Amino acid sequence: FYNRLLRRKNRVLQQKNDELQKARHHGQTQEMAALRAQMNPHFLFNCINSIKLYTLQNDTDKASDYLTKFARLIRLVLENSRSERVTLQNELDMLRLYLDMEAMRFKEKLRFQISVA
Repeated sequence: FYNRLLRRKNRVLQQKNDELQKARHHGQTQEMAALRAQMNPHFLFNCINSIKLYTLQNDTDKASDYLTKFARLIRLVLENSRSERVTLQNELDMLRLYLDMEAMRFKEKLRFQISVA
């Protein structure tokens, strides 16, 4: 009797464990999809090339500034990818960082203003 009861409980626990593993895998898959959607490989390539260019030109201030913005943007994207909802402030911060970086890359030919009602 006890052996059957233990086997039955063991099967139930194994099923629950399998369900948890599937849910965890599904969450990780969704998180990776969110990251891929926000971090375009072309954009990443351009960022790294911009840092390389500033370094080759011995413009350490611009290289440092660009690298700092890039790191902050990556951090925000990673943090936001774990959340179901993103605050407007975080979204605006990411947008400003992205536009600042693009303005630097295009030698200040890009100007922008963000207005929020």
